[in-house]
Amino acid sequence: TQAASQDEGGVHRCGRCGQTFLSNGWYLKHAAQWCTSRRLAILEAQKATRVDMIVKEMDDLRIIADAERKTKLRVVDVIMRALTQASEPVGIELDERDGLFVVTAVAPQSVAARSA
Repeated sequence: TQAASQDEGGVHRCGRCGQTFLSNGWYLKHAAQWCTSRRLAILEAQKATRVDMIVKEMDDLRIIADAERKTKLRVVDVIMRALTQASEPVGIELDERDGLFVVTAVAPQSVAARSA
């Protein structure tokens, strides 16, 4: 006990892993390069946080992509061309519902009927 108390002033204890060193140089090398327990714990915590953030971001992107896909299912693009160079009516009737136009009727023998 008396020898331990005499050496206590020259002993360096790592606060991360609890390892003791008699030399200040070895302690400093250990603390800067070799002691990875705290560093690994911090990296693991960051990886867990980043994975959660990545998964959350991927979920948000999937939700946005799904909403765009559903919107595209409601919209139909039809290219209509007249048979002659003269103008003729398109032949569709539209109703507006909640800010969207919905086709309610297509006239037979019209440009819309031939293009569909």
